[in-house]
Amino acid sequence: MKRYFGTLTIALVLLLGLNACSKEVAEEDNDNEVVTTLELHIMERVTLNHFIYKFDDPDGFGSGSVSPVIDLIRLAPNKVYDVELKLLNKTANPAEDVTAEVEEEGNDHRFYYLPTAGSNIT
Repeated sequence: MKRYFGTLTIALVLLLGLNACSKEVAEEDNDNEVVTTLELHIMERVTLNHFIYKFDDPDGFGSGSVSPVIDLIRLAPNKVYDVELKLLNKTANPAEDVTAEVEEEGNDHRFYYLPTAGSNIT
């Protein structure tokens, strides 16, 4: 009887142990968005003047066959500006606005403003 109880206990422990080891559900594969164009839409708060500055790499980042076009951003001092980003994939036909997709995955994307030396951005 003790032998039967010991065998049954071992079998039960093994059964519970094997059932406890379940495979983790794989995270859904997320395709990277292709961003060929970044537009900065800048609006001065008092005058409501609107400016658009672009970084445009029409063949995609790092492809190298076409040099990117990078606008020089010049803003008046002592002004307050609101800035919005717009992200486009111009390798698609027609061009695809991927801004909403990037916003949905906000924790996976980062954008940084890096002013040049001597800039006084607050």
